[in-house]
Amino acid sequence: GGPMSANDTEQWIQNERQLIKEVVVSGKPMLGICLGAQQLAKAYGSDIVSTPKEVGWHSVTSLTQNFYPSKEYTVLHWHGEGCTKPCHATPLYSTEKWENQGFRLFNAIGLQFHFEATKETVKEIVEADSLFLSLSIFSVTRGGTIDFPVPDENKDILFSILNTLEREVK
Repeated sequence: GGPMSANDTEQWIQNERQLIKEVVVSGKPMLGICLGAQQLAKAYGSDIVSTPKEVGWHSVTSLTQNFYPSKEYTVLHWHGEGCTKPCHATPLYSTEKWENQGFRLFNAIGLQFHFEATKETVKEIVEADSLFLSLSIFSVTRGGTIDFPVPDENKDILFSILNTLEREVK
């Protein structure tokens, strides 16, 4: 992730999309988070579009109970772009402001938000990009974002997703 866009024209972004497609076609598991999810979607013909700036801790709703029994989670959002759902993809997560927050496409999963966030990585992100935080549609502050207790279940869900991908590919 970072300030770049899957719509940027740098060669490495195009090369990464080609690599993603090769991984998916080969049947290997793939998890794309934020820019990675957008790259996965774009590799399969989806559009990357401006979305409301969802930045900070906020809820996401699970559309399936494949990975964890709960329906709603508090996760770190850090994006102002999103992707349309790729053809043949199964929707996994949504928010009230942007429907396509996560999807499954063959042996790949794309997540627009961050289950992998830790106390340390949140602090680094906020310190590196606090201006973006101020543009959020959520009512957030710098300190509130850094000090927010990372939900323990997020790590459990992330490992459940990874275990599912590994198990299904073997």
